[in-house]
Amino acid sequence: MPESKPPLPETRRWMTRSFTIIEDGVYVGLGILLAISALTLLIAGAIDFAISIRAGRPATVELLDRLLLVLLIVELLYTVQVSFRKHTIAPEPFLIVGLISAIRRVLLVTAEFGMSCAKRRRTRPAISSLSRAY
Repeated sequence: MPESKPPLPETRRWMTRSFTIIEDGVYVGLGILLAISALTLLIAGAIDFAISIRAGRPATVELLDRLLLVLLIVELLYTVQVSFRKHTIAPEPFLIVGLISAIRRVLLVTAEFGMSCAKRRRTRPAISSLSRAY
């Protein structure tokens, strides 16, 4: 079996440059999509919260969820920016994204549990008074 010859240095440089350009294009596209997503979620969250306040039922848990999701997306955007600038992937931004994600989940579960407990406290007296009536 004949041995394959390594690519010429000029070919290697051209391939490396091509991959770098493609990588930069992907990072720019990712950054644009993440920025649009974050802005859209932020604006939609503000509008939904204002509507919920007008309706007399402020949706604070949903707002908190949306804001933490925006923060998560902004951290991903920062990760893309660092990767674009340095052409390396640093682990720290991913750790921050994971930490925000975990905190988001814990806060949401806690808030939803608190809301369900409050609803149960309001419905228990009504249920017990109905059971006494019959």
